[in-house]
Amino acid sequence: MLRSIAEKALPLLNAEYAAIVDRRGDHFEIAAAVRVAHPHRAARKAAATDPLTGLANRRAFFDQLDAVLASSASDGTAVAVAIADVDGLKKLNDDRGHQTGDGGLIRVGEPLVEGVRGSDLVARIGGDEFAALFVGAPIAIADRVMRRIAEKLASSRLMGGQPAPTISWGLARATARATSDRLIEIADRAMCRHERRSRARVG
Repeated sequence: MLRSIAEKALPLLNAEYAAIVDRRGDHFEIAAAVRVAHPHRAARKAAATDPLTGLANRRAFFDQLDAVLASSASDGTAVAVAIADVDGLKKLNDDRGHQTGDGGLIRVGEPLVEGVRGSDLVARIGGDEFAALFVGAPIAIADRVMRRIAEKLASSRLMGGQPAPTISWGLARATARATSDRLIEIADRAMCRHERRSRARVG
């Protein structure tokens, strides 16, 4: 009886399942060793990822920021946000082509990821705009990290040998009633001030 059931059941198993039939005396046990293909998980990951850089995208960043701010409001965890703008991306695109410009964006993302902790989040939230979320780090620490990343970029080169793009950045720290939009606005204003100072030095 059990054998008959097993024989009928096996052809019906999905290809994603490996059926293991163990014979123990007159008894058969079917163990479904599931090689789990996670189509839904893969789709969720794709929806949260910037396809060019492989970083989190804007939606994923704001979702995480909202969750972190909600937690911080109850436990007082320090939260800081950095907004970084890629300097001269338009000129790089115009002079070297969009493929080189895309390479510049990828290159900017690499030291950002390498420079933060595993518990932090780096995202590309716009065409030439990146963001970093620092959880449990005072703004002074976040500033130090961003300075190191900017210095590393300033001395690096793209695959074609041309200098890698540099970044201007701004920071904001969460207060008790901070919202994600307000934090981004403050960090963005600080980034614009940094950008103006950099241009003034160059000029």
